[in-house]
Amino acid sequence: MNIFKTACRILLKQRTYILIYVVLLGFMGVFVATGNTHGVSSDDFVQDRADVAVIDRDGSALAGGISETLAERSNMVEVDGTERALQDAVAQGTTDCLVIVPEGYGEAFVEAARAGEELPRVQTVASFDRTSGYEVENQLQMYLACAAVHVALDADGAEGDAAGVLADDAGDVLAGGVADAGSATATDAGNVAGAGDAADAGGAAASDADVADDVLAAATAAALDDMRTETAASYAVEEGEASPLPDDFLLYNRWQTYPILCAVGVLVSVTMAGFNRTDVRRRNLSAPVSSLSLSLGLAAAGVVCALITWGWLSAQGLVVFSGSLSGTEAWRVALCIADSLAFVLFALAFGFLLAQAGASEMTANAASNITGLVLSFLGGSWMDVSLMGGGMEVVARFTPSYWHGQALVNIAQADALTWEALAPAVIAMGMVLLFAAALFAVALAVGRIRLGNAGVKGAAAAKTVATV
Repeated sequence: MNIFKTACRILLKQRTYILIYVVLLGFMGVFVATGNTHGVSSDDFVQDRADVAVIDRDGSALAGGISETLAERSNMVEVDGTERALQDAVAQGTTDCLVIVPEGYGEAFVEAARAGEELPRVQTVASFDRTSGYEVENQLQMYLACAAVHVALDADGAEGDAAGVLADDAGDVLAGGVADAGSATATDAGNVAGAGDAADAGGAAASDADVADDVLAAATAAALDDMRTETAASYAVEEGEASPLPDDFLLYNRWQTYPILCAVGVLVSVTMAGFNRTDVRRRNLSAPVSSLSLSLGLAAAGVVCALITWGWLSAQGLVVFSGSLSGTEAWRVALCIADSLAFVLFALAFGFLLAQAGASEMTANAASNITGLVLSFLGGSWMDVSLMGGGMEVVARFTPSYWHGQALVNIAQADALTWEALAPAVIAMGMVLLFAAALFAVALAVGRIRLGNAGVKGAAAAKTVATV
């Protein structure tokens, strides 16, 4: 009990770290959440419209469809088609995404779609300082994919119609040739046949071009309808007695990975480091206190530190975002708080590892801040992990912050309080606890190794003294 009280007194003396890592970083999470969501909840959707410029050098129906579908989702910006104007638009950031449709793109698109080959590319330049430009590129590729599907589906029907038209024309010409052959000379018959062949060739060429234009126009209209349907389905909010988790509260819980790891990691490490000093360790070894009592007292103090940090940040979120949480099911909020508790246990294991490794106060601060920033980034606090690329997402899966964020998303998307709906969230929280257990085992191994090395050095020093 005395060990626990002494550890708590050491912990409470770290007022500077408590103020910086628990209070100030906690309020920073509030500012980040409210600043990025602008107070908009999940049931009050507001689309972030990017600034887009389309340079149409083709003039086809497909190019017009590109402009129309992007105009429904973005703010269209007028940019001159000159090379200097395009460079200025990209360099000065006047557009989030610049789309250039080259000449002849519509014809090349129809040929590639009918042949099942790779579609020709539209040149796009996305802004480097905003992710909305890349979202515009994704919408463009989705629209072109829809148009290609409709072109491929309509190609067979169009070819069948064209074949029927040519057959009818050939029948008319042939019938006319037979009727004229009875009253005309052989030379006249040859002229009629030659004129009929030329008319057939011209009509076939004109028919093919008209059919291609009709197919492209129909595919463009169908692709626009598909995009509108997809947008309505993506942005629809399911109506019910309560709204899903608001975005600001969700982002605040994701941001907690940074202050939790810094606060718990530094405070636990500094508290235990006080007992790892040589004079204190010798006094404890000579005192009538078992190693088990010493370890349990330090562990209890670390748990108290973790619970204080978790309780403060959770209560702060409930108070600050109480307005946006009105109408949200209580079980969603409770599960989010439980998910934060799971990550707090990982932070506790991280602080224990630093203490067992004998990290100094400066080392503990540096390690906690760097690790907290990296984990918060990989957990999706700064941007969604899916936008980082496949390789980065694979790396993120090996971090507890990723599963902490996935649990929050699964809680927000759960349809009801059932095991089937909440199983993904529970599994994600279990992954965080597994990371905590693994890190705690590593900390025990590191402490065992350091204790063994210290024993060897002590024995060597005693042998040297005895020899002297």
